[in-house]
Amino acid sequence: FSVVQLDAKTYAIAEPYSWARNVNYLVLGDNRALLFDAGVGHYDIRPVVASLTDLPVTFMPSHFHYDHTGNEITFDQVAVVDLPYIRARAVDNQLTLSGSEHLGVAEGVAAPTLSINEWLAPGAMMFLGDRQLQVLYTPGHTDDSISLLDLTSGFLFSGDFIYPGPLYAFLSNSNMGDYLAGAETVISQQSLVTEIYGAHRVRPPGAPKLGIEAVSYTHLTLP
Repeated sequence: FSVVQLDAKTYAIAEPYSWARNVNYLVLGDNRALLFDAGVGHYDIRPVVASLTDLPVTFMPSHFHYDHTGNEITFDQVAVVDLPYIRARAVDNQLTLSGSEHLGVAEGVAAPTLSINEWLAPGAMMFLGDRQLQVLYTPGHTDDSISLLDLTSGFLFSGDFIYPGPLYAFLSNSNMGDYLAGAETVISQQSLVTEIYGAHRVRPPGAPKLGIEAVSYTHLTLP
């Protein structure tokens, strides 16, 4: 792992030597922290997180692809986007991911079962104490993709919705029309967005940072 500090209470935890070059984000409040994405799980991200904070940590995946869910790594607190078709599958807040939404078979990674403590609907707020993160539903890459807008810093953590490099919109649960809808959602909040941090970059090092104009360009050029 490599760690880049974005501000006094926000860290990008990257995996620069993995093929996917995942970048996960640790956001600290004054009474709890959020880990947004956890990589493939070949290496355990939890000791890195523990070295940066002693706050209780909630893990939330930006979407359910295997390079974001941590897989065999388990977390004490897990939050998931509250979409009707996802909630309907959960039994006693246990959600087993399907092969088509996880895609771990590509690397022999079994789909995990997530033990969910917190469901957050699109538009809902996650409270970390002195920081509030708003859940934005940004489908397109997948139909379960979300971004998180930090209302304190203006950082938008976008997962695989947008990042520097080629975007994947050709998978089984991808949809170009949904990408346009996700872009419109982000643009509707553009007055609050200062920087966009995605989950991948073409070349390390550093955090994959974009400006709001990257989404506006996507919005204008999608068919």
